[in-house]
Amino acid sequence: MCAVDALGMSAMLGGVEVVIDSADASTGEHITVTVRGEDAAADPVTTVVFIGAQSAQGPSADTCCNHLNFFTDRRAAEAWATAHPHVDGIVVDLAEAARCGAMIFGPLLDS
Repeated sequence: MCAVDALGMSAMLGGVEVVIDSADASTGEHITVTVRGEDAAADPVTTVVFIGAQSAQGPSADTCCNHLNFFTDRRAAEAWATAHPHVDGIVVDLAEAARCGAMIFGPLLDS
């Protein structure tokens, strides 16, 4: 799953607490994120998300999912982006990424 998908699971499931175990996409350093609805907290607290996509045709799983990742901090995310100039994107803080995930996935199971 991409980071935004994972962050949206709590909202999609009615606000139950979700714990995400991930790793920094550049260093492999462990990241744990706890989400309830749109509220998210992470260890380390400096965790950010890179939201990006390649300019290519094909399913989103191929063109963007590999580019929506957790990073331990903004510096690590920006370094990864610099090393991958073929991927357009932005670094967002965890709160913004969690709101984005909730907005996209929250209504999916509504009847």
